[in-house]
Amino acid sequence: MLAYPGAVAAQQIPDHEDDALSTSEYVRRHRVNAGLSVEELATRVGVNTTWLAAFEEGRRTDELTYDLLLALVRATQPPRPDWWDEGHEHDLHLGPHGAADPKSPSEKRYWARIESVRATNRARG
Repeated sequence: MLAYPGAVAAQQIPDHEDDALSTSEYVRRHRVNAGLSVEELATRVGVNTTWLAAFEEGRRTDELTYDLLLALVRATQPPRPDWWDEGHEHDLHLGPHGAADPKSPSEKRYWARIESVRATNRARG
C-alpha cells in the first residue's frame, strides 16, 4: 500500500503488485492515498478540476503528457528537498558503492545527502 504523510488510512486503496492499472487509475490511487480531493490536486498542479475528474474516469486521457503525469504524481507526494532534482529518484535505492565510489567533491556531497534522506526514512520506520 502506498503511504503518505497525512493520508487518511480509511480511504487508502490497496496497492497490489499484480494489478494492471491504467494511467487514470494510477493517478487516482496516488491522489486518494495522499488524502487529496480532485480539487486539491488540480489546484496543486494547475489543471482544470473538470479535466482531472474526467481523466480519472478514463476520459480525456489523450491530453496527458509525460510532464503532466509527472506533475500529477509529484503533487501527491511529500515536498522534496531543494537539491532533489540534481540526481535521480532511483538513487535512493542504489548504494553509493554501485559502479564506482564517488570521486569528486560534488559526487561525495550528493551521496552524503542521499544517505541523509535514507537515515531520515529509516528513523521514520
